[in-house]
Amino acid sequence: MPYAPPMLDTVPSLARTLALPLVALMALVGCGPSPSAAATGGGEVEETDNTGGEVLAATPRSFLPDGVRVRMRIDVTRIRRSPAAPDLGSALMATESFRAWAGSSGLDPIRDLDSVVIGGDALYTNRRVIVMRYVGDEASLRDRILRMGIDRGVTPAWREVQGFAVVDYPDASLPVPHVMVLTAPHEMVLAPADDLDRIIVVAQDHAARRVGDEIIEPQLVFQDHEVMSVESEDAMPTYEGYPEGPQRFTVRMTDNEDGTHADLDVHGEFSSEAACTAARTYLETQRATYVDHMLVRAAQLDRPLREATFSQAGAALDIHADFTADEMRRALGALALLQASRR
Repeated sequence: MPYAPPMLDTVPSLARTLALPLVALMALVGCGPSPSAAATGGGEVEETDNTGGEVLAATPRSFLPDGVRVRMRIDVTRIRRSPAAPDLGSALMATESFRAWAGSSGLDPIRDLDSVVIGGDALYTNRRVIVMRYVGDEASLRDRILRMGIDRGVTPAWREVQGFAVVDYPDASLPVPHVMVLTAPHEMVLAPADDLDRIIVVAQDHAARRVGDEIIEPQLVFQDHEVMSVESEDAMPTYEGYPEGPQRFTVRMTDNEDGTHADLDVHGEFSSEAACTAARTYLETQRATYVDHMLVRAAQLDRPLREATFSQAGAALDIHADFTADEMRRALGALALLQASRR
């Protein structure tokens, strides 16, 4: 059966719950500064496009389709300045998701990407749209895609669709065929092949608004200090022997100016207050077990666990934890070992 990579690689444990944004980053596949509100065109009045006639809507269209249930965006430029960046790159490239989608391309997601937004119809899905802002020139990108194709026994054949370069994603085993579209300088969109017409229409809308290399995609507007965020209207998977997961959840990680300290906030909404209480009790019990574990203390990861807070209001649970750069590096090392052991 072809491998269907998840939006999030989820394994139930306290460590994985607190490290959810790191695990979310590990689902990443594969420049310029983080976009501002002005760069996306948000809030502008109607105007005539610069090719001569049609009136543009006030708000740019998004490459993510209507009805997506899971959204994840990552400001890789903020990650790249962190002391933990090399460790995160290594951990990402060790994951099953990354190796299945881009492992043969030579892509280093921290070095070669600037920002990413991913949208899907579920946490585990065969259909997703990924918008990537990449570092380097188009020739290098095409070379990476060629290497992926050769590794899979195919030769990617580029074509032009209404002025945009398009290539079939070089993996015939995918349950849903995908295409890659070069939508702007330093920007590429990966989407299901049957969604190509819509992607081209959105790319045309963005091109009519763009001056230079501006980022127009509205989903790539980052809040202050935002490193990454996840919004899911799809329930977190529940495993036998573990409490029920939230029906919907959000994750947000922010950092300070020099990337040496990060804050993690997780909000989950459960099907009932009883389910929320069971999850909070389980997590607090797990925390008590791990915080004094010899290996956790040896890795000096007990402080983030000890100081993590769990706040419940009815059927909603909020978790907060923070990490120094050194703690993040040690956590990434532990996650990389866990990923390796899953093979």
